[in-house]
Amino acid sequence: MKNKKKQAIRQNRIDSIMQIVRHHAQIWDTEREILAHKIIDAFYDTQLGNGIGFYEANAHDDYSPDWQMWRSKDERIYWEKILAMVNQNCPYPQQFHPMSAFTFMDNLGRHFALPCYLLWELQGHDYFTSYHLASAYSTNDLPLNKTQQIVLFEFVQFMSHLYQQNADDVNLAEWDKVHAHLSKQFMYFQAV
Repeated sequence: MKNKKKQAIRQNRIDSIMQIVRHHAQIWDTEREILAHKIIDAFYDTQLGNGIGFYEANAHDDYSPDWQMWRSKDERIYWEKILAMVNQNCPYPQQFHPMSAFTFMDNLGRHFALPCYLLWELQGHDYFTSYHLASAYSTNDLPLNKTQQIVLFEFVQFMSHLYQQNADDVNLAEWDKVHAHLSKQFMYFQAV
């Protein structure tokens, strides 16, 4: 009985995340839907813990002396609460910048934020995901398990294929850099 209840809670959370993703997507299709489910499943239990989250990272980026106050406002358990943040009024006093926040997070924060960046990219929002994923600074010691590495590989393959189909050589080259970098960075990256 407990297992069924736990499965129902998990499924409700996944359904809720998918609703957020679909609602804010600029473009959506079956392939994105399948990949989004894989991302959500792989990062389902990821938590921020004592890491640097979005608000604190933004505060550091803005040289805010109140970074500790913003740290206390960071979501630490449910990364999906961050997903819709870029489309809503954020309590942060200045505009929320997902592009720069990733740079000011630590590895725990980047791990917690990564599913958001992947899902935002699937939705059609570009927050420099390829730039961050091609950077050793952003990916060194990123604590991804085997499943997360494999899903990340599938995501990079999807993005490369997308830009190849659209004959977008500039973005294709960026995702090729990501692929080359992550292939060296993670043992299971291509273990599909």
